[in-house]
Amino acid sequence: MIRKTSRTSGDPGIWHLSFFCLAALLLFCPCLARTFASDDFEVIKRLGVDRDFRTPGFFRPLSDISLYANYMAGGWRPEGYYLFNIFLHGVNSYLLFLFCYRWRWAVDVKDQRIYAWFAAILFLVYPFHSEGIDWILGRGASLCTFFGLAALVTLLGRLRTWQKLSLAGCLYFVGMAAYEPVVLLPVYILIVLFANHAKAKEMRWWGLVSGVVFVLHLAVRYRLAGGFNGDYVRATVDFEPGVIAGNLVKVAVRLFLPPSDHTRLMAGLSLLLLLGLIRIGWAFYRRTRNGPKERTYFFALVVLMALSCIFPTLTAVSTRTSESDRMLYLPSVFFCSGMSFLLVLLVGNASRRFWIFGLALVYMIFFLEKTNLNWLKASGDTSGILEAVARGQRGSKEGKIYIVNLPDERDGAYIFRLGFPEALSSMGLDVSRVVVVNHLKRDQERVTSRPIRPEKEGEGLVIPPFVRLRNGTGTVVLTGGDSSWRAGAADEIFYWDGGRLNRLSFP
Repeated sequence: MIRKTSRTSGDPGIWHLSFFCLAALLLFCPCLARTFASDDFEVIKRLGVDRDFRTPGFFRPLSDISLYANYMAGGWRPEGYYLFNIFLHGVNSYLLFLFCYRWRWAVDVKDQRIYAWFAAILFLVYPFHSEGIDWILGRGASLCTFFGLAALVTLLGRLRTWQKLSLAGCLYFVGMAAYEPVVLLPVYILIVLFANHAKAKEMRWWGLVSGVVFVLHLAVRYRLAGGFNGDYVRATVDFEPGVIAGNLVKVAVRLFLPPSDHTRLMAGLSLLLLLGLIRIGWAFYRRTRNGPKERTYFFALVVLMALSCIFPTLTAVSTRTSESDRMLYLPSVFFCSGMSFLLVLLVGNASRRFWIFGLALVYMIFFLEKTNLNWLKASGDTSGILEAVARGQRGSKEGKIYIVNLPDERDGAYIFRLGFPEALSSMGLDVSRVVVVNHLKRDQERVTSRPIRPEKEGEGLVIPPFVRLRNGTGTVVLTGGDSSWRAGAADEIFYWDGGRLNRLSFP
C-alpha cells in the first residue's frame, strides 16, 4: 500500500540523535588518547593562557569561543576538545538524517526513511573529511556545517514562515562566525525551497532576510577584523585559471578516493571512476525518463554539491595526504546524500541495496580508521618529542637543546609544523633553551632513507637531508641552510630519525 504523509510527520526523535552520537564516539574514540597537534598548542595558549582573542588573518570568533570554553573546562587536557568534535559530528549526522527525511522525494515513506538512514550513516563514516573531527582546530568546518544544516532543517520544518526565516537568518549569522564556506547558505536554501515547490513569496522573503544578515555580518567583520578577508585567505587562494582547474579535478577525485603518492594509480582509478559515473548517469536517465520529481531532486543535490565545492577548489585539497580534508566536510553532506539517493532510486531489490551499502561502509570505515591511525601515530610522535626534550632539560640545567629535523606531519596528521614553543611552554619547559635547527617536511622525509642516521662527511657529520656538523673551538658548529649555530659542551643535540628523537654523540 502506498503511504503518503505530511512533510514532517513522524520526525526522528531523541534516540536517533543518541545513536549517531554514540556511533561517532565509537568510530573516533582513539582521538581521546591523543595529545594536541601543531597549531592547537599555539591557538589554545593564545586563547586560554594569554586571553587574546585577536585572530590576525582570520575572523572565526565562534571557533575561538568554543576552544576557550574547552580550556576553561579542562585546561591542557585534550580529551574534552576531542569529545566536543566527536559529538558535534554525531549531531551533524543526525541533522543530515533529519534534512533528508524532511526534504521529500519518495512517495513511499519507507524509501524516504531508508534514504535518510543511508545518507546520514555514510556521512558519519565518510573518511575524507575526518580532519574536521581528528584535528581540534578543524572544528570550524563541522561548526559551520552544523549551523548550515540546522538552517536547512528549520526551513523544512513546521514553524510559521516568519519564524522559520528569522531562525534560519540567525543560524546563518552565527555560522559565518565559525568558518567561511557557510557564506553560500542563502543560495543552498533557495535551491532547496525551489526544488520543494515553495511559494515565490517565501523565497523572496528569504532572499531579503539573508541579504540583510550578510550585510550585517560584513559590517561586524570589518569592525572587528579590520577587513573582509584576512591574510590567511589571501595566502591560500590562487585565482589562476589553470590552478583552479587543477584544484577542481583534485576535489572531484578526493570526494571518492583516498589520498595516495602513486600518481599512476590515482590516474587509473580516476578513469575507472569516470566510467562508473557515466554508467550510473545512463541508468539514472533511463530510470527517471518519466519521473521529473526525482530528476529535479537529484539535480538540486548536484548543484548544492557543486556550490559547496567552490571553497575547497579555491583553497585546494591534497591528493597525497589527508591534509586539508576538512574542506570536504560541507561538500560531503551533499555527496553522501546524492550517493544514497542514487542507491535507493536505482536499486529496487532490498537485499542487493543493503549489500552495496554494506560494501560502501566497509570501504569508508577502512580508510577512516587508517586516517585515525595516522593521527594516533602523529600524537605519539608529538608526545615522544616533548618527553625527550623534558628529559634533556632535566639532565642539563644550563645548556641548550638543539633539535635537528623537527617533523612537520605524518601523512597529513600534524606534528610540529607550528606550535612547538607553545607546546614546550604548556609543559613548563624553558623555551629559550630549545633551538630548532630545521623542520623536516614530508617530501624531504620520503626521499631520505629510514631510519635517518648521521653519516660521516670528512671531519664532520651530515644528518640527512641537509644539516651538517663539524668541530669548532670547543664547540660543535651546526649548519642548516643559510643559518649556523654553535653548541657548547653543556649543550645537547637531538635529531629525529623518522620515528623518535635521539641524542647525538658528537666527538
